[in-house]
Amino acid sequence: MLKSKLFWLFLSYFILIIVSFVVINLLLKNYSYLYLINIILGFISSLTGFILIYFFYIVPILASNNLAKNYNEANYAYKNYNFNNPDLIKLNDNITSLADKLNIITQKYQEISTENQNYYEQYQKDIETKKQLVASISHEIKTPLAVIEATASALYDDIFPKEDEKKELNNIINECDKTSQMLQEIVNIYKLDSKNTKLDAKEYNIKNLILAVINEYNNLIIKYKKTINILNDLNFNYKINYNQFKKALENIILNAITYSPLNEEITISLNKKTNYFALEIINYGINIPKEAINKLFEPFYRVDEARTKKEDHGNGLGLYIVKEILDKHQLNYGIINIDNGVKFYILFPMPILN
Repeated sequence: MLKSKLFWLFLSYFILIIVSFVVINLLLKNYSYLYLINIILGFISSLTGFILIYFFYIVPILASNNLAKNYNEANYAYKNYNFNNPDLIKLNDNITSLADKLNIITQKYQEISTENQNYYEQYQKDIETKKQLVASISHEIKTPLAVIEATASALYDDIFPKEDEKKELNNIINECDKTSQMLQEIVNIYKLDSKNTKLDAKEYNIKNLILAVINEYNNLIIKYKKTINILNDLNFNYKINYNQFKKALENIILNAITYSPLNEEITISLNKKTNYFALEIINYGINIPKEAINKLFEPFYRVDEARTKKEDHGNGLGLYIVKEILDKHQLNYGIINIDNGVKFYILFPMPILN
């Protein structure tokens, strides 16, 4: 649009000069040689003036307009050629400087927008997890309450023989204990998930912590006839919240003890890699179905519902709590199947170790 207007403007200027020279020469028609010379000079000077004006003024203005148009369309990578006109050079420098600043602002805006999108997606994911958790809690609590209600009603109606009453009362107590334990675990999850809860981490020896957990589960290890082997006598310290991390290790080792066959080995190893230390806990004699591995950290998820009836098995929140704790510590972790076994690993980055 601008190019077309400028072209016709200066073309009109060119025609006006030609017409002026023609009129002057008509007045000088009696002097034929002057007439011819003026016509030639008029044409040359008009054409020269038009070319000079066009290339030294119109072209730079059009280029500046094109530069501004590209920047207006957020094409900040577009650059112009150099001009000889100082005013136009200054104008283009100012436009380019403004474009560079706008480019920085745009990039920061895109970064913030991406971060906000990630936060929003994580927020939505957290909401869905909480919804699932609440629904699962409601379902899980209904079961012990139903058992307690049914047993209490039967006792009230004298349905059970006298010799079985203590046994049934003991069942009620056990169900109350399970429900109380589940509610306590839910409180722990809430504390872990709270944004206001600080990690309060200090340096502890990871191997000593593992030995402390094994010592606590000694009776259970004997009961299930397990052998625990600790490989690689590697000691290192890491900043952790002692109680939280101990709880995570307890849940992992408890799973290894109770969800593997009798008389099987459990191997715990601490390995030094290139830029991290790896804690690996392996229980043998069983694999996890592939479709179940990615769901193991979901609340109340159980691979085999039949196995959950064992007295030492938890309430389905164990690995979910492990996930919350390890996420809080910003550690990489996972569960994979190996040959005739299952490996749980935790990776400790080396740069922040002493």
